Amino acid sequence: MTETNQPKKQVIQINKETGVSTDYINEVMLILGAVFDRYPLGPEKFERMFKLAKEHAPVLKYTQRYSTEKFENVVNDKNRTRIQALDSIVDELNSMLSLDSRDIPHYKVLLHQFSEQMCDEPIKNMLGGKRE
Repeated sequence: MTETNQPKKQVIQINKETGVSTDYINEVMLILGAVFDRYPLGPEKFERMFKLAKEHAPVLKYTQRYSTEKFENVVNDKNRTRIQALDSIVDELNSMLSLDSRDIPHYKVLLHQFSEQMCDEPIKNMLGGKRE
């Protein structure tokens, strides 16, 4: 029970392989949209998407989105290493956003790392399935 005597929620959409919520991918969707390279964005659309991503920054770490005060069994033996990696990637994404970085290749590397930790094949495919 939480301090308000409410039962803790279950984290939704847990990937059986990773123990991580597949819903967490939504945290990076704005950044993903800004750096998405499969369809040419053009500079104006990139700037609009990038501005939107910055307005919604910081990206929440996994442990912030699913706080242990509200959710049950957030970090466990199965997902601990992955969640630490995801939180580290998000720290770097937030640092780049705060510095107003336009280093698209570096964002792509981080997004690939994020998708690998999430085991998210659709996102890997959108990013071209390879690191730059």
